[in-house]
Amino acid sequence: MTKKERTIKACRELAAKYREPEGKGLFFRRDSCPLCLIHDPNYSAGCVGCPLADKGGDTGCIDFRTYKRANRCRTSYSYNARAAFFDKIIPILEGIPASRFTKRGWKYFDELDRSW
Repeated sequence: MTKKERTIKACRELAAKYREPEGKGLFFRRDSCPLCLIHDPNYSAGCVGCPLADKGGDTGCIDFRTYKRANRCRTSYSYNARAAFFDKIIPILEGIPASRFTKRGWKYFDELDRSW
């Protein structure tokens, strides 16, 4: 399985987790985030570009700061918004060449429109 395929699988997994949150957000940590495990297992690149982080690259998998309205919010709305986010980025990732999925990780996420 290529890094691109693993990334798409991780996004599907994250969408499913947000639809059926167990522990109300406590299951996301840097050492268990599916995207970190693929792209940044040593946490050396930080969160810059990760779709879970904000544009400044602040840690994403813990608080998920991509959405202003869902920032650190533990409501059903915020979980549904986060699931929808991953549903929307999967087609974008499918259109990106596999060569862009590098050891450096998050480069291809820079193309995502985070305004929705």
